[in-house]
Formats: sequence, structure tokens, C-alpha cells
Amino acid sequence: MQACVRFVAILLLTSFAVAGPLDPPAGPIAPTPGPEPRIPIGPDTTPGDSDSTYRIATGGSYYLTGNLEGEVGKHGIEIATSNVTIDLNGYVLNGVAGSLSGISGGAGGTTSMQIRNGSVNNWGGSGIELSFAVTVVVEDVVAEGNGLHGIASGTSCIVRSCIVRDNDTAGIVGFGNCQIESCVATGNGFLGIQLSNGVVRSCTSTLNGGRGVTGVGRVVMSDVQVAENDGGGMAGGSDSVFTNCSAANNGDFGISVGNTSIVERCTVNSNFADGVLITSRCIARDNVCEGNGDGGTGAGVHATGDDNHIEGNLLLNNDSGVDADGNRTLVVRNHARGNTANFANVSGGNFLAHIVNDAAAMNAATNSNVNWSF
Repeated sequence: MQACVRFVAILLLTSFAVAGPLDPPAGPIAPTPGPEPRIPIGPDTTPGDSDSTYRIATGGSYYLTGNLEGEVGKHGIEIATSNVTIDLNGYVLNGVAGSLSGISGGAGGTTSMQIRNGSVNNWGGSGIELSFAVTVVVEDVVAEGNGLHGIASGTSCIVRSCIVRDNDTAGIVGFGNCQIESCVATGNGFLGIQLSNGVVRSCTSTLNGGRGVTGVGRVVMSDVQVAENDGGGMAGGSDSVFTNCSAANNGDFGISVGNTSIVERCTVNSNFADGVLITSRCIARDNVCEGNGDGGTGAGVHATGDDNHIEGNLLLNNDSGVDADGNRTLVVRNHARGNTANFANVSGGNFLAHIVNDAAAMNAATNSNVNWSF
């Protein structure tokens, strides 16, 4: 019995001798790192085929672990399934002459794709080609120097915080019900931004070979800036709404919209043709239009159809201030000065509120709808 007691005592003393301090170290306890929940893109996990360096065939979240160099006749990454997210992880997909697109997907009606955080440059096709995909998000991507489009997204898409530069055709293309926001398109061979029935917000499009921003169908644009585009500034179809936009020094019109549209609180200066071009049943209100028609023909606000409302615009040094070609257009509260003709063709079936053309008459005017002409 005494021997057992001595053995237990020795065991306890030995345990105390090797034990660490009972007090834990200061600060929070760091969690034990778990496995990376995403799948790395590489030859073992996403082997390519005859037309792709890497091919994603199973839905999931993927990420790049390094730059990807293009190959002749191949896409960089082909997405062949739905429900795929790719984090480019800050790396570059760099194409070569004769390569296809940097990232391609959407064939067969695949849906739900997200691509973010990297660059796709110098591909023979588009940087990102998802024209036939549905439900797409592309954000924080730079697409430069590609042979077709910078970013071509499908229907029901969001393209956000991207830069598209010096692509041979268009910078960004959205096919139906897309939202494009906080993007920059510059130096593209044809269009800066093109979409159908969607929204463009807080974007800049400059120095493109065609229009800065062009929309097919109903387009809502706000806080969009277009400048020095060879084919004109920004355009939308019928039922479009443009607010707080700027169009300057473009090679054709500044802003053009279809029937039943609104253009308001925009600044439209020094465009080759018309500053604001509207058709029928439109409102052009509270815009600043200066120096338009510097190609010889153009108005600050030009209405080509009937039943328009042109109100409260500042029209300075244009070829024409207001040009109303149709009938039943109401022209009120505009301030026109220094135009070759302050109010052109505003007669016949149109209603032009009384024109005041000197300070005394302006001070004596009691009708708040009068137009000022100096």
C-alpha cells in the first residue's frame, strides 16, 4: 500500500513538472484554419480540352492561383455548366494572337455565373464572352486590348466597377435587362457601352470609335458622362429616361432618345450635331445646351416629331437654340442667347410662349412661361 501511494505521488509531481502555465496568453484565440472551401483552377481540378486551357464542368466556387497565359485556338477558361463563381484573385488572363476568348460560357442555356477581381487582356475574341448566359455578375474586372469585346454579358446581368479599354469592337455589351454601373469605357474601336432594356448608372465613356453609350429599347441613364466619341454621345429607344448626364465634344449628337422619353438636368455641349435630339411625345427639361451644331447644323434641343414639351432649358451659342419640326410642341420658359436662330421652326402647329428679348420687357413680364431670347 505504501508503495502504491509513493508511486501516485511521484506521478503527480512529474505531471506538474512538465505542465505549461495554467493562464492562457493575452488576446483572442485564433481559430484553427480550415480547408479552402473553393476549388483552385488548374490541370488537375479543371482539365482543358481541344478549345480551352481550363474547363469548368461542375458548379461551384473557383479561384485562380496565378496568371494564365493564352494558347492559340483556345479559350483561357471555358464554363460548361451553371452556378459557377470565379475569383480571378487579382491575376491576369493574358491572351496571344490567334487565341479565342479569355473566359467563355453560356452555351446550352447555362445560368448563374459570377466573375470578379482580375484582368483579361489581349485575347483574340472577347475578354469575357458570356453573351448566351442568363443571370450574370461581372465586377472589378479590367478588360483591355481584346479582339472583339471587352466584356459581353448575357441577359439579366450586372456589370459593375469594370474598366474596358482599347478593345477592337465594344467595351461592354449587355443583352437584355442588364444594369451597368460605375464602369469606364475608353478607346474601344466601336461602341463604349451597349445594352438593351436596362440601366446605366455612374459610368464614363470616352474616345470610342462609335457611340459612347447606346441603348436598344427602354434605357434609364443617370450620372453618365460621354465625351469625344466619334459616333455620338448616348442614345436610347422609346420610353427612355436620361437624368444628370453629360455629353460633350462628340462626333454626332450629344443625347438622342425615342418616343415618350425624358431628358432632364443634363449638360450637353459642343457636339457636332444636335445637343438633345427627341422624337415625339418627349420632355426635354432643365438642360444646359451650349455650342452644339459646330458641324454647321444642329440645335440645343431638336424635336423631330409631335406633341413634345420643351421647358426651362439654357440654350447658348448653338446653331439653333430650339428646333421644333413637328406639331403641337410646347416651348416654354427657355433662355436662349447667342444662337444663330434662338427659336427655329417653332411656328405653325406648335405653341411658343411669348418671347421676351430685352430687360425691360422681362421685368414687366407677368407670365412665368415666357421664353427669354437675347
